[in-house]
Parts: sequence; C-alpha cells; structure tokens
Amino acid sequence: MEVPKGVSARIEPLACSGHGPVAGLDGCRGRWLCVTGDPHCPETIRALILENPRDLLDLDPRPQVVGADIPIGLADATPRRADVEARQRLGRPRGSSVFPAPLRVMLQAPSYEKACLLGRQHAGRALSRQTWNIIPMIRAMDNFLQECVDRQAWLREVHPELSFQAWNQGQAMNHNKKTSEGRRERHSLLEATFP
Repeated sequence: MEVPKGVSARIEPLACSGHGPVAGLDGCRGRWLCVTGDPHCPETIRALILENPRDLLDLDPRPQVVGADIPIGLADATPRRADVEARQRLGRPRGSSVFPAPLRVMLQAPSYEKACLLGRQHAGRALSRQTWNIIPMIRAMDNFLQECVDRQAWLREVHPELSFQAWNQGQAMNHNKKTSEGRRERHSLLEATFP
C-alpha cells in the first residue's frame, strides 16, 4: 500500500506470496532488532541488530515483506486512520497501547516542548513523552520510505497487540504486556501459534 506524504495509513493484512523469508523490525536503544527467516522453515530464523532501516536492503536472502513496529505513513494534521482503527479493533483496555503517531512536522522539532507546540498548532494535540522518545527512530524510517515510494509496499507497519489478537481468534489479550500475567499470556499464545 502506497502511503504518500500527508496521507493517513489504513490497516491492511500483510501479504506473503508462499514460502520465503519475511522480517520483523522493532526499535531497540537507538538501533533496530530484526528477526528474519522463512516462517515455514524455523532453522532459517535469525535475529540481527541493524544500525538503520537501510540495512534491510543488505539482508541476504532479502525478505519478501517486512513488518515494522513503528508508525509509517505520517499525517500532516489529522489522526491517522490506522491508529483509530487499531484502537477500535483492540477495544478496551488494549486500545490504549496504540499511541497517536506524531505529525510529520514534529519530526524536525529540536525539543519535546517545540514538538508539543507544533502538535497543538497543527492538530490541537500535544505529543506524549513515549512518542517523543522514539522520534529519531520514526524520523529514520520516514526518511527511508520517502527516498523510494516502492519501499512502502515492501515495508509495512504492524502492531504487536493486533498480531496477538489475530492469533487469539480475534480476542484481545486480557492482561497488560508489562505484567507477569500479560507476559505469560503472550508467551503461551506464541508457543501455541509457533510450536
């Protein structure tokens, strides 16, 4: 799905054409954790630390599709439809795990206070500290995707709680991921889904 500048992303399932490598990407302490391999061939699965999203282009074999837990397709003023739909699908209380993505204009803000001011000016809302802390990662991903729009069909935004919900027959997780019950619940579901 192409997400041009200023257009809100929409939730769509990731598609993978048969067997072949896929990858998952998440920010970790200023770098990126990448898990890649063929899900039908567990011995090919490996975890790597990447310095930036561009390193995805050097993976061998190259994944057919990449799911990244980072906002993709930033808006200029309105809430992204993907965030609204994700919150609705998850319901209460898991919907609160989907925090509003920053506006593209916020990516260049020199400080948290300036980013909040820009948010209030352009959309009537400030920015959470949680979002501010990952602005460098969001900026790196946004720059990577803006360099070549064809990458937007290959690299897609995912949300872990929506994945758990899908693996759980459409039911959201009962417990917060930060609790021991939440960790057990998710671990059990992963073991059942990927034995």
